[in-house]
Amino acid sequence: MIKETKDWNIKLHEKDIMFLKQENKKLQEKINKNNAEIKQLRKWNRELKGRN
Repeated sequence: MIKETKDWNIKLHEKDIMFLKQENKKLQEKINKNNAEIKQLRKWNRELKGRN
């Protein structure tokens, strides 16, 4: 019984790890998108400051 419980906990743990990896990938993609937007906004800001 104890061995089965440990196996179940290990499987649950592996499932949690896979879920967290997927979430991490989604968050990394969101961060990359936001960084690209920030880069573009900074570029426009520099252009506007240069014209004033």
